[in-house]
Amino acid sequence: MAAEVALLQAALLDDPGAEMFVLLPHDAGILEADRILMDKASASALRGGVAAAVVQAICVPSFMWMRTVTNYQYRHGGRVLEVARRLYAEGGPRRFYRGVVPALVQSPILRFGGLAVNEGLLSVTANSGLSHTATAALSSAAATGLKVLLMPLDAWQTAKQVNGKQGLAILLAEAKRRPLRLWRGTAGCLTGTWIAHYAWCFTNNWLHDALPRSAFGNSETARSASIGFAANVAGDCCSNFLRVLKTIRQTAGTSVTYQGAIKELLQREGVRGLFGRGLPTKVASSGLQGAAFLIGYEAVLRNIAI
Repeated sequence: MAAEVALLQAALLDDPGAEMFVLLPHDAGILEADRILMDKASASALRGGVAAAVVQAICVPSFMWMRTVTNYQYRHGGRVLEVARRLYAEGGPRRFYRGVVPALVQSPILRFGGLAVNEGLLSVTANSGLSHTATAALSSAAATGLKVLLMPLDAWQTAKQVNGKQGLAILLAEAKRRPLRLWRGTAGCLTGTWIAHYAWCFTNNWLHDALPRSAFGNSETARSASIGFAANVAGDCCSNFLRVLKTIRQTAGTSVTYQGAIKELLQREGVRGLFGRGLPTKVASSGLQGAAFLIGYEAVLRNIAI
């Protein structure tokens, strides 16, 4: 208390007429603790974002062929083997990697943004009791915001996967007449991205807390693979029908509304087509990629020094 009185006296002597704001010792301690907490959160966010981007850049070419099959199914339907044969006939192995350039740009950026926010929030709220629901919602908002900026890249990637070698030329010809064509499908894309990322983050964060390491024989690799697979499956099952509608609207030669796409799907394939088109392939590809991603992500996260 004596020290606090001395500080008050010194302040008055220096400038008796000034409005007085004195930082007391316990206030300084609180500010220092806040600064340390924010520094820790910033470091965790940066580490998480960099690790996610690096691992995703490796995952993209590894699983691109499965994603191409999925997007082709979203647009045209068909069984996986039938679609794979059709794609191979169009251009051999290279046909499965049409759109890999924009995918290598947008996918790591999205992972960086979403996981940076997720890791930063987990660091800040470790002892605050913030729910997994709130953490997942905030992380998903970051990923969704980035997706708006990256929609032209998404349109480029999807056009190449669905329409092959001529996909970009077709897209640019339409964009020349209507520049906003590059953002067609944004509503479905953003809603699907938010739902998928929310489900992924919620499932990932919850399972990390709920699943004991002893259940996997203390194997961190097996645990990470299981959590990653489950998180991706959850995201895909929740958002698949929106991705189908987005792909149809994005790659249609004429302007197709979401209502029109739904009507067409229901007439051709019924409710099963609306909610299940491409879903088995999507679950398999995303589940495998999710397992591989989380194994790599946690390995890089443990060893990265930022």
